[in-house]
Amino acid sequence: MRKDAGVDGDAQRLSQLVWMLFLKIFDDQERERELINPKYKSPLPGELRWRNWDNQGILKAIRFGTRGDRRYKKEDILKLINSGKVR
Repeated sequence: MRKDAGVDGDAQRLSQLVWMLFLKIFDDQERERELINPKYKSPLPGELRWRNWDNQGILKAIRFGTRGDRRYKKEDILKLINSGKVR
Protein backbone atom coordinates (compact mmCIF):
# COMPACT_ATOMS: atom_id res chain seq x y z
CA MET A 1 0.00 0.00 0.00
CA ARG A 2 1.12 3.55 -0.53
CA LYS A 3 2.51 5.77 2.21
CA ASP A 4 0.40 8.77 3.24
CA ALA A 5 1.31 11.58 5.62
CA GLY A 6 -0.47 11.24 8.94
CA VAL A 7 -1.18 7.54 8.47
CA ASP A 8 0.83 5.21 10.70
CA GLY A 9 0.53 2.21 8.43
CA ASP A 10 -1.67 -0.35 6.79
CA ALA A 11 -3.49 -1.16 10.04
CA GLN A 12 -4.69 2.44 10.42
CA ARG A 13 -5.62 2.69 6.75
CA LEU A 14 -7.58 -0.56 6.98
CA SER A 15 -9.49 0.65 10.04
CA GLN A 16 -10.46 3.86 8.20
CA LEU A 17 -11.75 1.90 5.22
CA VAL A 18 -13.69 -0.49 7.47
CA TRP A 19 -15.26 2.49 9.27
CA MET A 20 -16.36 4.00 5.95
CA LEU A 21 -17.76 0.67 4.79
CA PHE A 22 -19.70 0.38 8.04
CA LEU A 23 -21.16 3.89 7.57
CA LYS A 24 -22.26 3.06 4.01
CA ILE A 25 -23.96 -0.20 5.02
CA PHE A 26 -25.54 1.44 8.06
CA ASP A 27 -26.92 4.24 5.89
CA ASP A 28 -28.48 1.72 3.49
CA GLN A 29 -30.13 -0.04 6.43
CA GLU A 30 -31.38 3.28 7.78
CA ARG A 31 -33.05 4.03 4.45
CA GLU A 32 -34.95 0.76 4.74
CA ARG A 33 -35.94 1.50 8.34
CA GLU A 34 -37.22 4.95 7.33
CA LEU A 35 -39.47 3.37 4.70
CA ILE A 36 -40.91 0.94 7.26
CA ASN A 37 -41.12 3.42 10.15
CA PRO A 38 -41.45 7.11 9.17
CA LYS A 39 -40.71 8.10 12.81
CA TYR A 40 -37.28 6.43 12.74
CA LYS A 41 -34.48 8.75 13.93
CA SER A 42 -30.85 7.98 13.22
CA PRO A 43 -28.53 7.55 16.21
CA LEU A 44 -25.62 8.98 14.16
CA PRO A 45 -24.86 12.70 14.10
CA GLY A 46 -25.47 14.33 10.73
CA GLU A 47 -21.80 14.87 9.89
CA LEU A 48 -21.20 11.10 10.00
CA ARG A 49 -24.13 10.08 7.79
CA TRP A 50 -23.13 8.81 4.36
CA ARG A 51 -26.10 10.38 2.59
CA ASN A 52 -25.17 13.82 3.94
CA TRP A 53 -21.71 13.48 2.41
CA ASP A 54 -23.42 12.64 -0.88
CA ASN A 55 -26.09 15.36 -0.64
CA GLN A 56 -23.56 18.06 0.31
CA GLY A 57 -21.21 17.10 -2.51
CA ILE A 58 -18.49 15.98 -0.09
CA LEU A 59 -18.58 12.52 -1.67
CA LYS A 60 -20.05 12.52 -5.16
CA ALA A 61 -22.03 9.53 -6.38
CA ILE A 62 -22.12 8.22 -9.91
CA ARG A 63 -25.61 6.90 -10.62
CA PHE A 64 -26.32 4.17 -13.13
CA GLY A 65 -28.92 1.59 -14.05
CA THR A 66 -32.69 1.83 -13.89
CA ARG A 67 -32.68 1.94 -10.06
CA GLY A 68 -30.14 4.76 -9.91
CA ASP A 69 -27.61 2.69 -7.97
CA ARG A 70 -24.69 4.69 -6.58
CA ARG A 71 -21.00 4.10 -7.01
CA TYR A 72 -18.12 6.19 -5.73
CA LYS A 73 -14.71 6.91 -7.19
CA LYS A 74 -11.70 5.67 -5.24
CA GLU A 75 -10.08 9.12 -5.55
CA ASP A 76 -13.11 10.81 -3.97
CA ILE A 77 -13.15 8.37 -1.04
CA LEU A 78 -9.43 8.90 -0.42
CA LYS A 79 -9.92 12.66 -0.62
CA LEU A 80 -12.67 12.43 2.01
CA ILE A 81 -10.49 10.33 4.33
CA ASN A 82 -7.55 12.70 3.96
CA SER A 83 -9.72 15.78 4.54
CA GLY A 84 -10.18 14.92 8.21
CA LYS A 85 -13.99 14.95 7.98
CA VAL A 86 -14.05 11.26 8.84
CA ARG A 87 -13.09 10.70 12.45
